[in-house]
Amino acid sequence: MTMDVIQKQRSIQDAELHAKSMLIVEDDKRLLHCLTRAMEARGFEVMTAETVSNAVVQINLRAPEYAVVDLRLDDGCGLDVVAALKERQSDARAVILTG
Repeated sequence: MTMDVIQKQRSIQDAELHAKSMLIVEDDKRLLHCLTRAMEARGFEVMTAETVSNAVVQINLRAPEYAVVDLRLDDGCGLDVVAALKERQSDARAVILTG
């Protein structure tokens, strides 16, 4: 094997060991469950929250690299979650859901 092949294999193994982290914030339990299962199937380590306050706790425990956030939550606005996330991890990426 060449060094390039060995390095690529190590990179793949490292990526598998360090799954991307995602926070899903959704107050609809069925949708939260579906999104969680879909993202876990794609290799994400998923954290979940149903409220802004719980999401902020999750962010403070471990700021995820990605977030999927419902805009309207029972205790506030999903934009507050995005602001908390950006404050903690400025390069995090977020998708806002509304409906």
